[in-house]
Amino acid sequence: MAEATDFELSRAYAAGWNAAKKNFMDDPKAAKNPFPDGDKHERWKVGYSEAMASDGG
Repeated sequence: MAEATDFELSRAYAAGWNAAKKNFMDDPKAAKNPFPDGDKHERWKVGYSEAMASDGG
């Protein structure tokens, strides 16, 4: 598997952040990480977690 670029990792983080914000009111536990494994999977989780911890959920 090719190593993810900084841009790809930033997009994975943003996808996690957006998933948390979108699902916060509906069902925050329902968001699914679209990346099966690797660096992008981890960055998505970081984005999701940081969005959930931020002000406003």
